[in-house]
Amino acid sequence: MSQRGRAKLNQYSKGVSHSSRLSRTVNDFSQASALNDTLHIQQAHSIDNYTCSKNTSEASQYIVERYGMSWADSEGKMRRLLATLVTRSQSSHEGLLELDSKLKMLANKVNSYASSSTNQLDTSKRACLLLEQVIEMKANFYERLDSALNQLRELSIAHSSTLQALDAEKQRVEVLTKEADQLRVDYSTCRDANAAQAASLTDTQMQLLETSSFLENAKKNITVLSDENAQLRDSLQLTSHELMRIKAVHCNQNESFEALLERSSAREQTLLRELDELQLAYAKEKDLHATRTERIHHLSSEISSLQKQVSKQRRRARIYKLKTGQLRRTAKELKVMVRKNTAMGTHDNELLTQKDAQIVAIVKKLEEYKARAKKVSSYECKLASQRGEIEKLSTYVAALEQDLDRYKAKRLKLSAPTKVITASKDGKSVQLSVSDDGPRSEGLFASTRNYCAVL
Repeated sequence: MSQRGRAKLNQYSKGVSHSSRLSRTVNDFSQASALNDTLHIQQAHSIDNYTCSKNTSEASQYIVERYGMSWADSEGKMRRLLATLVTRSQSSHEGLLELDSKLKMLANKVNSYASSSTNQLDTSKRACLLLEQVIEMKANFYERLDSALNQLRELSIAHSSTLQALDAEKQRVEVLTKEADQLRVDYSTCRDANAAQAASLTDTQMQLLETSSFLENAKKNITVLSDENAQLRDSLQLTSHELMRIKAVHCNQNESFEALLERSSAREQTLLRELDELQLAYAKEKDLHATRTERIHHLSSEISSLQKQVSKQRRRARIYKLKTGQLRRTAKELKVMVRKNTAMGTHDNELLTQKDAQIVAIVKKLEEYKARAKKVSSYECKLASQRGEIEKLSTYVAALEQDLDRYKAKRLKLSAPTKVITASKDGKSVQLSVSDDGPRSEGLFASTRNYCAVL
């Protein structure tokens, strides 16, 4: 195994690449789901608060002019992005669990290969190479998972900025609603003042009618008493002048009263128009209030469903915590097993070095034995050639021994005195026994036998 593979295997055995990354992915997945739920709730509340003060068509038109797209399009886009990111995180979590199971299987295989025998070094090397490839795949997978989580964070930041902008718009709309309420109060005060002015005008009209009736009665009395009051013509002239002046004043008052009537009629028409507009606005507000109440009921049902989903997610988070605890315990057990395997590996390496030294010494001895065997083979060839000659001589000697035995038997039968003849050849002395009574051929044969025996 290479140094890089051992380092990655040690890192995996220590639990850095297993438990911490797994817990981090679980936390990121739970945070993403919680963020998605909170974003949906905030979107619903922001839409309701924004549409409380405006009509739906006006609000949609304002959002299109302000942000370049409608609220439904932006919300759909955000939901699609969040759904894709959540599916990616789920798939990445499933892939992580699969890689974890594969790593456990490969670690068990490596342990079995290392503990079985030293003859399986090639298989253990292959397993280590496969383990290195899987660890590299896992690192690449974690990098892709980190990039997806960064994209999710950036998307949540952008969504929070849009929500802040909507909150600012909501505050501005609240200010406008306050101003509209103030205008309504001012309109009510103006209407009360106009009603008071109309009442005062009616009182003046009644007074003018009473004065006109009084003047008519006075005229009648003057015509009736004209004859009787001849003496009082001077005074009547004076009174006539005064009456002319009063008539002029009365005409002026009538003209001013007609002008006031025209003004009040125009004001009443404008007020009636404003009342019609306010009635239409009140009807629209009533419809909006009904739609809002329906929307609030719908949102309450959605909130209850979301609370149920949150409780389910909490249960899943508890299950994930239990599973992570189990995985941590298995990681600790794997650490202990890896430490034992490293100790056994060092002991096996020491034994391999000793056996390599023994093999080198044995190879040297074999080379020496081969050199000696070559020498022995040359000697054996020589001995084989000499053995053939020796076998021939042995057959010849056996035949001579048989002849000697025959000769001894005959000699014992005859028991005649023998003559001993000494002969020398090449510095070697030979004794030849020759019988006088025996034939000459047997004596020569015996002499040759003794010579061969000496040889």
